[in-house]
Amino acid sequence: MSLPALSLRRNFSWTLAGNIIYSACQWGIFVLLAKLLSPEDVGKYALGLAISGPVIGFANLQLRSVLVTDAKHEYAYREYMALRLVTMVIAILVIGGIAFASDNRSSAALVVLLVGLVKSAECVSDLIHGLIQKYERMDRIAKALAIKGTLSLAFLGVALLATHRLVVAVAALSAAYLLVLLTYEARVGRTILESGLEGGVGSHASALSALRPQWRTGRAFALVRLSLPLGFVMMLTTLNVGIPQYFIRYFSGSADLGIYSALSQFIGMGRLVATALALAAVPRMASYYARGDVGAYSRLLSKLVMLSALVGLGGIAVAAVFGRHIINLFYREEYAAYNGLFIWIMAVGGVGYIASFLGYGMNSARQFRAQVPLFAVVAAVTAAGCWVLVPRFGLYGATYAMLIALVVQVLLSLVVIRRARSGLREARVELAALESAEQQVS
Repeated sequence: MSLPALSLRRNFSWTLAGNIIYSACQWGIFVLLAKLLSPEDVGKYALGLAISGPVIGFANLQLRSVLVTDAKHEYAYREYMALRLVTMVIAILVIGGIAFASDNRSSAALVVLLVGLVKSAECVSDLIHGLIQKYERMDRIAKALAIKGTLSLAFLGVALLATHRLVVAVAALSAAYLLVLLTYEARVGRTILESGLEGGVGSHASALSALRPQWRTGRAFALVRLSLPLGFVMMLTTLNVGIPQYFIRYFSGSADLGIYSALSQFIGMGRLVATALALAAVPRMASYYARGDVGAYSRLLSKLVMLSALVGLGGIAVAAVFGRHIINLFYREEYAAYNGLFIWIMAVGGVGYIASFLGYGMNSARQFRAQVPLFAVVAAVTAAGCWVLVPRFGLYGATYAMLIALVVQVLLSLVVIRRARSGLREARVELAALESAEQQVS
């Protein structure tokens, strides 16, 4: 018996609920770190995210987006999973090499490696979520996110309260991610396959077979060629987020990096709404584009962009009116002194929401290769902006650089989407002319 796809409204509701719980727990991790440890320790954790982010970003090849938009079922799920597992093993080795080559005498290197393990487990889970998302059952993903978020926060909290050591806390966090992946999420993936949604699979044994990774060298390299542009895009995207943190740590130190990273977590409050709607809408938007319905594709994308703009403006308004009180509530007094910076960070978040939706629009249109030069330009703008502004304006300079780069990203994304729509219209006109000619001949 197959599971019917949910409506867009129900998928959005489930995704929003799951993302609220998961994002709240992720934010809770930073709150606990900021409350129980020093800003320097928060900075070490943020540095682990900044170093592992580009490596993991490249290694994941955005296979979830490729899987979800694979409307013609060109590759089996187990082929996606085999490639994901191989690239994650390579990513962990690279992260470990970078961490211990740069600093092998302190706990910071071990923190970076453990953060890399957390992000690798998250990437494997992400592909299982992609299988579920493809068939528009976001309720199952929401439940997985709620369990993972709650358990990870509990593990980290207990470790922090018991030891007050960052290394132990991050080790507990990685254990929670692996536990949820190997138990609940693997079972959810099997359930989806048993339901008959993937290629008519219906039995327990066949579901396990379809879930088991299958490595075929020729097919794997073909999938790499398809998704490699997205790997570069994700690497550049995460690098773009990490660049300001590299400059802050170099010019200002780990304490300032901890403050900047802690305040930046508030962006996630708006992002969870934007991401929930985007993840629910992407399969439908990809379907519109695949069948050549430019109007429906454009209307849905426009609605998403307008909603993201409203969410961003709301975040700026809240920061301007209640910023100091909010920071004092969740962090310590030393963070509240940066209320002015908080408003600018929320402005960065607002533009980032718009840029994120346009990125989903490009993926739905399978404009993978065009995004590589786009994000290369954005990363270059961020680096140049930080090089000029951070030494002069400190944390504010990093925020200004991010804002400029995101505006550039929005403008270039609009160019790519416009060209994709124009190309689709031209293809439809040519197809109509060909069909008309064939009818006349017959």
